[in-house]
Amino acid sequence: IVTHNTWIMLKTLVTACKTGNRVGFISPEMSAIKIGYRFDSLNKGFSNRALNNTKISENPEEVERYKKYLKELSESEDKFIVASLMDFNKRVTVSKLRTFCKNNKLDILGIDGISYLRDERSRRGDNRSTMLMNISEDLMSLSNELQIPIVIAVQSNRGGVKAADEEGTPDIDN
Repeated sequence: IVTHNTWIMLKTLVTACKTGNRVGFISPEMSAIKIGYRFDSLNKGFSNRALNNTKISENPEEVERYKKYLKELSESEDKFIVASLMDFNKRVTVSKLRTFCKNNKLDILGIDGISYLRDERSRRGDNRSTMLMNISEDLMSLSNELQIPIVIAVQSNRGGVKAADEEGTPDIDN
C-alpha cells in the first residue's frame, strides 16, 4: 500500500503559506532539500522527479524558469520553514516545538509523523499507547497556548495493515 500523507499535508501547508501564513514543517524522515523540491513542485508546478534526479538541467528553459522562481522565492514575504531531526538534536519534544514555533513566529505547524516525537511525561513502564496519548495531549495544549493549528501526519505501519486485514481495525500503536 502506498500512501501520500506527506504530499497531502504539504499541499495544505503550501496553500496556507501562499495565503500569508508563516508555516513550519518538521520532517523527521526526509531532508530539507527533498521537502524543498516537493514545495517547489506544489508551489509552482516543477517536476519533483526532475528536481530529485537533476533532470531539470537537461532542459535549459526549465533551468531558467527555476532560477527565476528561486530568486522570486528568496524575495518573497511568504515563509515556509523546514526543520529535521538534526535541528532538534535527534530528539523532538513538545517543549522544543514550542521554542521552534515562538522563534519563527509560526501561524501553523506541520509534523510529518507523530511517532518521531518524544514523550516528556513518560514514566518507566509506559506502553506506546500511553506515550502517544501524552504527546497528543501536549500537542493540543501547545496548539491552544500558541493559538495556532498543528497538523500531524499519522501513518499506519505494516502492523496496522496486517491488523486491518485480520481483525478489521488496526491498534493505536500501528
